[in-house]
Amino acid sequence: MNFTMNEKYKKVLDYVMIAVYAVITFLLVFKHEPWRDEAQSWLLVQNSSLWELLVHHIRYQQHPALWYLILFPFAKLSLPYFTQFVIHWAVAVAAVFIFVTKAPFERYLKYTFIFSFYMMHEYVLIARNYNIVILLLFLIAYLYPHRFKRPVLFGGLIALLFNSNYIVFTAAGALLCIFAYEGYRRVKINKELITGLSVAVIGGLIAFAYAFALPHDHYSYGASYSEPNFVNNVVAFGRAFIPLYWDVGQKGVWAVGVTAAALIIVYLIRKPTMLFLLAGSFSGLIYIFTFRYGGFLRHFGIILILILFILWVSTYYELKRPFKRGALLTRIFFIMLTMPLLLSVKYSIWANTMEIKGYFSGGKPMAEAIDLISKKLNMDNDIIVAHPATKTVSVAAYLPHRLFWHPEFQEFGTYWKDTHQLDRDESLAQTEIVIRAGKKFQDLSDTFFLLSKPLGFSQAFGYEFRLLHKIDRGVWGYGLERYYLYKPVLIRKNE
Repeated sequence: MNFTMNEKYKKVLDYVMIAVYAVITFLLVFKHEPWRDEAQSWLLVQNSSLWELLVHHIRYQQHPALWYLILFPFAKLSLPYFTQFVIHWAVAVAAVFIFVTKAPFERYLKYTFIFSFYMMHEYVLIARNYNIVILLLFLIAYLYPHRFKRPVLFGGLIALLFNSNYIVFTAAGALLCIFAYEGYRRVKINKELITGLSVAVIGGLIAFAYAFALPHDHYSYGASYSEPNFVNNVVAFGRAFIPLYWDVGQKGVWAVGVTAAALIIVYLIRKPTMLFLLAGSFSGLIYIFTFRYGGFLRHFGIILILILFILWVSTYYELKRPFKRGALLTRIFFIMLTMPLLLSVKYSIWANTMEIKGYFSGGKPMAEAIDLISKKLNMDNDIIVAHPATKTVSVAAYLPHRLFWHPEFQEFGTYWKDTHQLDRDESLAQTEIVIRAGKKFQDLSDTFFLLSKPLGFSQAFGYEFRLLHKIDRGVWGYGLERYYLYKPVLIRKNE
């Protein structure tokens, strides 16, 4: 009876922790100022037909289509930009719910994980396509023991994983290979199994086709590989557990990375299927970090997610030759994995404190300022000359009724395309910005200039450029998106 009651109390505690997580993060969503990558997704689906999105625009994004397809119906219903962040938050809470209630780990690990930096900040507040990876992986792990009873659902989840983010493409491929091999060896081939495998394969082929459909005018088309840097993998592994260098330094993070990798390999050494899943899952990441680029926090966190996913799935495979004192070694192993996550909790507190005190991006407050100024000056219809497009999208997402004209493209628009032209003209000289706008509009008096850097002059080409507003203090997030709003005023000859 006591054991039953204890289990009930533990389950209640689980739900309390999930509720605390959900409430705190939902309140923080209101304090978050989205940066350009978040705005780009919403603007892209808001201003594209489904055909344009799937056939043309996705190819420029270097991401699969799933996240955009999730957002598409909501954007087309003319719902506000904030809708994207509610959807993203709901996905994160769903992932946390599954992990806390279903994962076969001790509660100290589960609670520490959900309140660590990645789950409490990076993957819940910054609305990108990374947290759908987490939800899908946790769903797959939960369904794994029943994969041959529900093969179509399992194959469908793998198909979605393929199309969630290219960073887990090889992980989805490894899961598909194991699913096919074990399906052939363990169960009688049947219609449902073939259907499930076919769905997963089709999902993989769709993602593969998009990955290699890079347009010829994309800025990275034909780009050469960088010099191999294997140290990036050590850094990435370490920062999966300790996101920032503050307390342990660079060498400390490296030590954590090497130790964690070694511990996980040793833990799985007698489970060859899981070693295959581990190798397959990380082969894509190792390729990216070694040959393409070193990655960022949003990429490093996926390493931690994949580790927990593989450890979760590994519990369904029994050891043929168990270790002596296996239970004790397992407990020590998970305690060692949890210890660096405690430090990560500290960083989540710091990041969320910054969300409350400062601006992750200046985009939202600048949009609010433009609205107020426009109403005050009765200039709601004035065109906004915005440069660069890759930063001013953070403002445009909040002003769907305003026209934004980008001098680098010399056309109206909201989202940007990663073309050679953008790569070449993103850092236009400020005088060139004014010249291009002057050629387009003749009279600049009916425009605003929204820039990411302050103008180096107050007068040019017969206009005085008056600074109306600026957001350049308290900005701390990705890209340090600061903004300056100018109003060109024609200089009279008698002045």
